[in-house]
Amino acid sequence: DQRIAELARKAAAAQAAKPAQSGTVLGKLIHGAPIEMRELTEDAGVVILEGEILKSESRAVKNDTMVLFSITLTDYTNTVACKAFASPKTDGEKAQIVQALAVGNCIKVRGRYQFDSFNRDMVVMLEDVNRAAKPRRTDDAEVKRVELHLHTQMSAMDGVASAEALINQALEWGHPAIAITDHGVLQSFPEAFAAVRKK
Repeated sequence: DQRIAELARKAAAAQAAKPAQSGTVLGKLIHGAPIEMRELTEDAGVVILEGEILKSESRAVKNDTMVLFSITLTDYTNTVACKAFASPKTDGEKAQIVQALAVGNCIKVRGRYQFDSFNRDMVVMLEDVNRAAKPRRTDDAEVKRVELHLHTQMSAMDGVASAEALINQALEWGHPAIAITDHGVLQSFPEAFAAVRKK
């Protein structure tokens, strides 16, 4: 138990020591706290939001002198469409913006929440876009739980995670043990055994 707790503390310290992704993608550095997307109203005006990109598209406009970036952003309280116009000077600069606005990335944005006649819906017209660190769930309980009912992808229609991924998550959260309870199969046990030996 002490060894597992020690490994979990080291993993958490290593994660905390990593520099958070920051910096501007478009516009200026954003100072200020974001609001939850569920709080958006039609008269919200200029807002700061932070979330994960679910959809991202880019296309050239105005005789290829500008690029329109259209993204769908979520903070899991709500989802909002966002648009940004940019004039990258080089293909490399455009590629960096496209990479920063890729699906799955987290960003912090500031812009005006307004009706867009082209989309016929409310969108955030972005002025500033910054990179943001993806929030990670933590287990801050003093007494750690032990999950006694857990399915891997070997349980048809019940689990999607591998045994190794589940064991790594338990270690990261400082849990002393987990129980794999697949339906009538033992195929995940060799992977679980190898994962425990590795860690």
